Amino acid sequence: MAIVGGGAQAELAVVDERSAMRIPKTKGFEEAGGFPEAYCTAYDALCTQCAMSIGDRVLVTGAAGGVGSAAVQLAAATGAYVTASVRSPEHREALVALGATAALSPEEALEKGPYDIALELIGASSLPGVLNALSTGARIAVIGVGGGASVELDLREVMARRVRISGSTLRARSLVDKAKVAESIEAHVVPLFDRGRVGVPIFATSPMERAAEAYDRFAKGGKLGKIVLVVSD
Repeated sequence: MAIVGGGAQAELAVVDERSAMRIPKTKGFEEAGGFPEAYCTAYDALCTQCAMSIGDRVLVTGAAGGVGSAAVQLAAATGAYVTASVRSPEHREALVALGATAALSPEEALEKGPYDIALELIGASSLPGVLNALSTGARIAVIGVGGGASVELDLREVMARRVRISGSTLRARSLVDKAKVAESIEAHVVPLFDRGRVGVPIFATSPMERAAEAYDRFAKGGKLGKIVLVVSD
């Protein structure tokens, strides 16, 4: 399994061996297919950029998606206290089962601060409120802009709270950078995946020839976890 810069939705794909990770014998191809992008993205943002550690108070916005649900599990496995922010009430119990200390509406989640780390998966519509729910010295990693890419912030709040804001995307990085992320994931996260400490919630699978339908379902929202394309026998 691997994260690539595009072209992975095919029956065959060429992958640089430095970015490939061994699939645990305990896992099938469907779960393995949903693992690399979600966990590489979440790990790089939380563990590398935000230096997440035991006892940190973590907020994950848009927590029901693939990266969000991976982030909730990684935070819980690290020993952090993680609040999952999610619109759909029907997903909150499942997110608590994945390790969230609490799963709340976005408005309720902001009231439960202050947070040491915020993983921002929504973007412009969410970020100002999140900024006001942070502790002094907090870290924000922006990895999603579905709620808009342009935002006005009061920089006095950033200065007063000594907040560090970073952004992340894996697609545009060099092979060397991707290889470093894959190496860290294989060392620190794949063992947790193997033991079932973290996993990939699969909302649905779809045969490759019906990929357009899978994308339509993805665009509707309201799902928990990943939609995985599979190759028919």
